[in-house]
Amino acid sequence: TTPESRQSPRATLSRIPLLNEELLVVSSLRGDTALDSPTLTLEELAAKPQVVFHRGYDLRATTEAAYLEAGLQPNVVVEGPEMDAVLRFVELGLGVAVVPAMVLRGRQGFSSARLTGSSLQRTVSLAHRSDVPLSRAARAMAATIEKVAAAMVGQTPGTSSV
Repeated sequence: TTPESRQSPRATLSRIPLLNEELLVVSSLRGDTALDSPTLTLEELAAKPQVVFHRGYDLRATTEAAYLEAGLQPNVVVEGPEMDAVLRFVELGLGVAVVPAMVLRGRQGFSSARLTGSSLQRTVSLAHRSDVPLSRAARAMAATIEKVAAAMVGQTPGTSSV
């Protein structure tokens, strides 16, 4: 049997929200793309050269929806396949990027700005199949993840508990 045939057609995911996280604009500390203000409007961001995630990445969909709603077109200069690539392109001065606040924790070489007039954020959740009870080990892992998420909220600006 295939994994697909073992799944119940009614299987759904149960989600446990862990934290809300603000999406920030990041830039290199040096070069033409350096941010000169602690805040930006979505219109100001749209005019800046941007490093974006590939299509299908949830953060790209979130920012594209905000641009669409505001009737704006971003100035995309390069796409990155994942977070480390996007941050490396930003660090090299190719453009700015919209990333979760948590990503900047412990990283040097970046400046960040908050978006005003637009609330870009994401909710980080723990998910599991609702039709399969969690094992004792899975429950213990979930409890550990919840504790770590709670600690991160206290230590990371731009995050809040759910």
